[in-house]
Amino acid sequence: MKKILFILVAFASFLVSCDIETSDNGNLDGYWHIVAVDTLANSAHTDMSNQKVYWAFQKNLLQLRGSTDTEKALQEFYLRFSLDKDMLTLSDIHLRDREKDDPLVDESTMPLIYIYGINQMRESFQVLKLNGHEMVLQNETIRISFVKM
Repeated sequence: MKKILFILVAFASFLVSCDIETSDNGNLDGYWHIVAVDTLANSAHTDMSNQKVYWAFQKNLLQLRGSTDTEKALQEFYLRFSLDKDMLTLSDIHLRDREKDDPLVDESTMPLIYIYGINQMRESFQVLKLNGHEMVLQNETIRISFVKM
């Protein structure tokens, strides 16, 4: 009897001591593959379905990972994001480089993130479509289509 009581008390203590963080991002959380980028000014369409270009959302952190060159190593970036109704805002872009303490992207390294559809240090997108399988984001210049992995 004492053994069972001890196990119950230990288990209850474990549950009380854990702090479980949750996300209110709904369908946004997860690993997304960019399949197309449309330039709005000239109606140009770029098929990205065969490229390794991904966005991964969790809590308030966005990881960008990809390469358009099969011979080239994948580049990684980390950003903060906020989702307010149908507006997704990206900021604080860091290049993953552990030896240099993951530096902030600046004007000289900004071109490295263009393949992800991000052209500014702080970028906002309207969420046109978001469900468990597809996402479409759009700003003044481009529309990005994703499929969830």
